[in-house]
Amino acid sequence: MTIRELREAAHLAQNELATKLQLPQSTLSQYETGARRIELDAAKKLASFFNVTLDEIYGYTPNTKKAPGAKAGSNKDIAMEALRSLPPEGQKDAADYLRYLLTKYKVHPKSDAPKE
Repeated sequence: MTIRELREAAHLAQNELATKLQLPQSTLSQYETGARRIELDAAKKLASFFNVTLDEIYGYTPNTKKAPGAKAGSNKDIAMEALRSLPPEGQKDAADYLRYLLTKYKVHPKSDAPKE
């Protein structure tokens, strides 16, 4: 997703996001249009705010070839893409619901991911 798409998905006006990130609105506008290269400090703020990677902020798309035997469009792929497209509040809601499902079905994930 582009910065503009992330911002719009979060239902924020450009001036609102600029204020939250302590950036001039004109700079954010230039980032969105590609008129200006995104500085690393600003990219870190954007990535942190939207809970995405720096690669995603800079528009880098890694090789997405599936491992042998992996199915395209798997439930995991669909869930991860849906989660990434949600605004931060929606991502928190999704994480809360997943915790509920894990408890309901008595499933213990392999990772020790921190709880929010």
